[in-house]
Amino acid sequence: MARNLGDIARRLNGQLDGDPTVEIHGLAGLFDARAGDLSFVGEVRYAPFVARSRASALIVGPEFTTAPNASIPLIRVAKPAAAFESLLDWFRPERPASPSGISPAAFVAASASIAPTACVHAHANIGDGAVVGDATIVHAGARIGSNVRIGRQCVLHANVVLQDHVRLGDRVVIHSGTVVGCDGFGYRPGKAGLEKLEHIGTVEIGDDVEIGACVTIDRARFGRTTIGRGTKIDNLVQIAHNVQIGEHCVIAAQTGISGSTTVGDGCVFGGQAATAGHVHIGRRVTAAARAGLTKDAPDGAVMFGIYAGPVREKRREEAALRKLPDLLKRVRELEKQLGIADSGGATEDG
Repeated sequence: MARNLGDIARRLNGQLDGDPTVEIHGLAGLFDARAGDLSFVGEVRYAPFVARSRASALIVGPEFTTAPNASIPLIRVAKPAAAFESLLDWFRPERPASPSGISPAAFVAASASIAPTACVHAHANIGDGAVVGDATIVHAGARIGSNVRIGRQCVLHANVVLQDHVRLGDRVVIHSGTVVGCDGFGYRPGKAGLEKLEHIGTVEIGDDVEIGACVTIDRARFGRTTIGRGTKIDNLVQIAHNVQIGEHCVIAAQTGISGSTTVGDGCVFGGQAATAGHVHIGRRVTAAARAGLTKDAPDGAVMFGIYAGPVREKRREEAALRKLPDLLKRVRELEKQLGIADSGGATEDG
C-alpha cells in the first residue's frame, strides 16, 4: 500500500524537507532499500553510508544536515529509529483473519475444552482435560499435554510441546521446537549407577511472554518453574527446574540458567551467559555475554566475565586478586615515603 511523504510526516509529527507527494511503497534498511522505499539514519555516524542507499526518502534526526543527494526528501524527527519502528504496522500487509475451529486432521481429547474462537491446526494433539482460551492459535504438529491451561490470544507455533499440567497466561507466544515442562536434570548416585529424581512440579508462564525457537523450560521437581509477565526469551535457551524468572526480563540466545536460581524483575542476560544453581540474581541486573554468575548478584549489578582453569591455580589467582586493592594502597604509601613521583600506573580502582 502506497503512502505519500506528507501523510507519513504528519503521522510522525516530523518536519518534511522535500516533496510531500512522493509515494512510499515499503520500509527497508539503509543498504537494502530500493526506489520507493523509506529508510532511516539512526545516528549521525551512519550519515556517510547514505550515499550507498537507493531509498526514496529518509527519516533523520534534527542534527542531520544534508544528504549527499540534495534531491532526496528528509523527514526530521527527534528519534529516527523509534519513528521508523512506529511505521511498521502501518505498512505491514493485511494479514488474513485467523480461522477459528478445529481442523479435522487434529486430535483433541474428548475431555479437552477448546474456546469457540480458538484455532487448532492439522496434526496438533491436545490431551485430556486441556483448556485452550479464546482466540488462541495452536499450529500444526503442536502437542498440548493433559490438564494444560492456555490463556487468551496465545500463539503456539508448529511443533511446540507443552507437557502435562503446564500453565500459560494470556498473549503468550512460543516459537517452533520449544519444549515446556520436560523433566529437570536431576540424578543421584545409586547402587546400580545414577538414579533419576522424579519431577512432579509444573511450569507457569505469565502474560505477554514470548519464547523463541528450541527453548527448553524444565518442570519443577516440586512446586513451580515460573517465567514472569512480559519476559522475552531468545532461541536456544535452557531454563532448569525450579528457576524463578521475574517480570520483563530479556534473555539472549544460548543462555543457561541452572536449577533453583531466582532472577529479579528487569534483568538482561547476554548471549551464552550462565548461572550456577541456587544463585539469587537481584532486580535490573545485567549479565554480559558469556558472563558466568556463580554467586548472588545484588540489584542493579553489571556482571562480566568468567575464566576457566585448573581449580587450585584459579583459586590462588582469585585470592591474589582480592588482595590487589590493599597492595596498591601499600605501594602508593611506600612511593610517598620514598618521594617517588606518580608514574601514571594503575589506580586503586583499575
